[in-house]
Amino acid sequence: NNTVNLIDKNYTLTLNGSDEYAYYSHDTDFQPTDWSLQAWVDPSALPSSGNNMWFVSKHQVYRIGLVNSGGTTKINGEMRHNGSWEILEGTTIANTTGGWYHVVLTFDDSANDFILYVNGSAIDQNLGYSGSTNNNNSDFVIGNRNASSDAWYQGRVDEVAFWDSELSANAVSVLYNSGSGLSASSNSGNYTFSGDLMLYLKMQQNLNDSEGSYNFTGSGIQSSDYISTDFD
Repeated sequence: NNTVNLIDKNYTLTLNGSDEYAYYSHDTDFQPTDWSLQAWVDPSALPSSGNNMWFVSKHQVYRIGLVNSGGTTKINGEMRHNGSWEILEGTTIANTTGGWYHVVLTFDDSANDFILYVNGSAIDQNLGYSGSTNNNNSDFVIGNRNASSDAWYQGRVDEVAFWDSELSANAVSVLYNSGSGLSASSNSGNYTFSGDLMLYLKMQQNLNDSEGSYNFTGSGIQSSDYISTDFD
């Protein structure tokens, strides 16, 4: 049951799946040796067979989203190295009634750890992955594969965050907080990674980074796309 009293936030961003996305122009800060990527998502549509919808993507570097293969849709995490994608297949989504999902993708170059978490648990992993973070002159994008490209995401998105380190399994569990969510800005219990937090978009009627450095630009996004919620 993914119904949550999310997220200590008052607004979420809703994307229409056709022409709305947010982006930050290419910056090598988002291509560190080790990293972790987070998003809270609540899809309102699923991709058709053979198609994808990406929540967050840095083109040709990493991405998290929905992938429909043979009629089955899963939450995937992917990372590109030497011209090919390393793919982690996560939770199957049969319909759009599941509510919010907490998705975290982590990579540690020295440990060769590549892990996909959904709702606080490691769903798929490659603990012997010999790849490294790809360098590519691409935007960091919320809502599709590559800025104004394709594979548009339709649904709500919140709490997009990026760290320049691999979050531990215990830290991911704390951030999920049994579905209630936890702010990434402050350490709490086994979450001790706030000092590594580079980017944190809370979608509070804007695309401003609460860490103060990487404010995003919206394309097609209107003020009405920020939806006030009943969440505590």
